[in-house]
Amino acid sequence: MKQVALITDFGNKDWYAKVLSGVITNLCPQATIIDITHQVPPGNIPSAAFILENAYRYFPDGTVFVCVVDPGVGSTRTPLIVKTRQHVFIAPDNGVLSNVLTHSEPLHIHCLENPAYRLSPVSPTFHGRDVFAPAAAHYLNGVPLESFGPEQSEINILPWPSALAHGNKLQGEIIYIDHFGNCFTSITASDLAGLPKGEQEVVLPTGEKLHLSDFYQQTPLGQPLALIGSGGYLEISLNGGHAAHSLPLRLGDSLTVQVIGSSDEF
Repeated sequence: MKQVALITDFGNKDWYAKVLSGVITNLCPQATIIDITHQVPPGNIPSAAFILENAYRYFPDGTVFVCVVDPGVGSTRTPLIVKTRQHVFIAPDNGVLSNVLTHSEPLHIHCLENPAYRLSPVSPTFHGRDVFAPAAAHYLNGVPLESFGPEQSEINILPWPSALAHGNKLQGEIIYIDHFGNCFTSITASDLAGLPKGEQEVVLPTGEKLHLSDFYQQTPLGQPLALIGSGGYLEISLNGGHAAHSLPLRLGDSLTVQVIGSSDEF
């Protein structure tokens, strides 16, 4: 199997995203291209890292992920190819691989320096086309990792919001908003399991309180709800609507989960 999965912030209006597919299949005609998304908010590295984390584990072993959200293109940041036990990741060393590498230990990290495996000339504004896409194709063609460039031992890891426990409360924040307006928080199902026993409620930045639901239809149409989504994160949603617009909520907004009746309730 020769499969490449793409994540970029290039959008679908212009030619940029599909040029990556063209470069890869021109160099490796047997390659299958899967577009995970090209709608990452421009330059938003944390969103790209979150998308990759939630997608990669459902792909077959051997899949090559090319993640190009690269506001530092042309600068001194390093282009990398990273091999884990199951997959290969090709991306700039700007933190976009932070989340996935907390779950999958990198076995080898190599810089993409060898001009033999780049397009020529290399544009300082389009490394997705000239550096990252060719590397994916050449790797699928059997080029060994060490041929791309020197090995390095460390990779840039972004600080990532996590749930903070305060007695019978958990403090978290909105870390991602999807197409439906569902607001993903930094609080996970395992975080909630660590709270004292009792009924839990979510306190939004507005002070509105939501009980936890198991699925959307437990809440009347047009009403907000909180639930654990498919990725294991606490989400704030609106049944039949767009929670981020209607509540409203934004990236970075803080919220609290508390156990009803606890002495720490506010």
